[in-house]
Amino acid sequence: MNIVEGLRVSLPSDPAIWSHVRLMLKGLLEMQMIRQRDANLITLGVDEAFTNIVRHAYEGRRNGTVDLEVCCKAKRLYITLRDYGKKVPIEEIQSRDLDDIRPGGLGVHIIKTVFDTVEYDSSAPDGTILRLEKDLTKPVLDEPPSKNNTA
Repeated sequence: MNIVEGLRVSLPSDPAIWSHVRLMLKGLLEMQMIRQRDANLITLGVDEAFTNIVRHAYEGRRNGTVDLEVCCKAKRLYITLRDYGKKVPIEEIQSRDLDDIRPGGLGVHIIKTVFDTVEYDSSAPDGTILRLEKDLTKPVLDEPPSKNNTA
């Protein structure tokens, strides 16, 4: 039985508040007995999504609203981020080429690596809904090889 099944909050699009949200999300994930490494990676994926919302939907404005909903059921994690900002055409939401070595531009790649399902819904009159899902019975990434392994 889950101690806490989820949370729902509306937040300003101000990056200063996001450090508190990361702590809250990590705490919720750890209460679900999710390994710390996976909790960190999931939190990173959500952090990248929030950063993209602030940068693209709100164009850096801190007075927008981001709704965050997190739910854990039947060993699946469901996360929804909803903004009310500028719509970004779905076909333009992509990571830059990984061979292009430079800072930034990897948020979408990180999100798609961390989560099993990534869906953007722009059917609402304003903004975008991002739905993320993760099977919690599987690690986010394969385990790194053991240092003692001489294969």
